[in-house]
Amino acid sequence: MTFYLKLLSILLLLQGAGLHGEVKPTDTHLYFLFGGQMKLMGRYMMGVSNSSSVAEPAQVPLLLPKNMDDFQPLEGIKKENIILKDSGIFWSKSFAPKLSIAGIVFQMDTYSEDVALEFQADNAAVKSLKEVAFLMEMDSPLSVVGVTPDEKPQVFGRRQYRRYTVSGDALRAQKNIVITGVPLGRLHLWQVGGVFVLLLILVTLTLTLRTTSIEDKLVI
Repeated sequence: MTFYLKLLSILLLLQGAGLHGEVKPTDTHLYFLFGGQMKLMGRYMMGVSNSSSVAEPAQVPLLLPKNMDDFQPLEGIKKENIILKDSGIFWSKSFAPKLSIAGIVFQMDTYSEDVALEFQADNAAVKSLKEVAFLMEMDSPLSVVGVTPDEKPQVFGRRQYRRYTVSGDALRAQKNIVITGVPLGRLHLWQVGGVFVLLLILVTLTLTLRTTSIEDKLVI
């Protein structure tokens, strides 16, 4: 296990150990978010604690946005252990004692600087959620609309992240989390150029109509 995952394991374990013989998700779900050109990319991570001394089978809900364009298991979780239900996406397996960590990467295409992560109100993970944290590197242009970052940055290894914490009650009330600051790259230049061309056409059309009107008066 890498140093990064060790730190993450400690964080998740401290924030959600289950009762004896209980298999349950840890209290905090984590989103590491990165902006690409016209894309929001992220790594979703969560933990499942098993306080029993033996492996226990369970289906644990994952807090993934319903409007993802693509996602892939990254670490600790296999594709065959992901099942889809009407109530959401679940991690299904026999969980070893102590802590299991799942990492899933995803991306969302966008034509705007703002991207809404949409969560179903009846999603099993949303119903049981205690809190979700959105983390961006300190120099990232991304931020969470309407949420103030924690006073102290979250540190993983040698990297520091701005952390935006949203409680389960808040997510259940608003259902969407809006991320702003996604780089648009060439699309933004194309949009600006398109507006300029449109204005140029309107000005040319106006001048043409005025010229025609003046010529008509001179002819009369």
